[in-house]
Amino acid sequence: MDKETIRKALRNLPRVEARDGFRRRVLARLAEPEGNRFFAMMTTRWRFVSVVAAVLLVVVVPLSMRSRTIRENRLARQRVQALRNEYQSLEQELLDLQRMALRSRPLVGVEGDGEYDFLIDLRNLYARSQTTRTGNDLDTPPAVPASYRPGQ
Repeated sequence: MDKETIRKALRNLPRVEARDGFRRRVLARLAEPEGNRFFAMMTTRWRFVSVVAAVLLVVVVPLSMRSRTIRENRLARQRVQALRNEYQSLEQELLDLQRMALRSRPLVGVEGDGEYDFLIDLRNLYARSQTTRTGNDLDTPPAVPASYRPGQ
């Protein structure tokens, strides 16, 4: 479009006049001191800022508290899971040690009086002490030798 067609289109538009009192209101506003307009404008801004701040507080604070709670719960679950894993690991190690002890023959060699040496089976000692605890174990010997070996 060139300038002439734009001018023609603008001339064809209907003429609009300002409402009654428009000129008076504009001149009165211009006559006001600068401070009043600034104060009126700032109170509007402060109202907007305070509303936005209140909305942020109402929305952001609960969300941050919720995310903190979720994070703490996740860490607690991880700690509990780590403890469970450690417990299972220790339980498995204990079972492995018990199986190893049952497979091996736990013997203790005790030197005797020079003529005989004693080998004591600790499994028998443990089993015997468990069965004689309730009764009178003063009459029974605390351990039965597994074998006798002549001293060297």
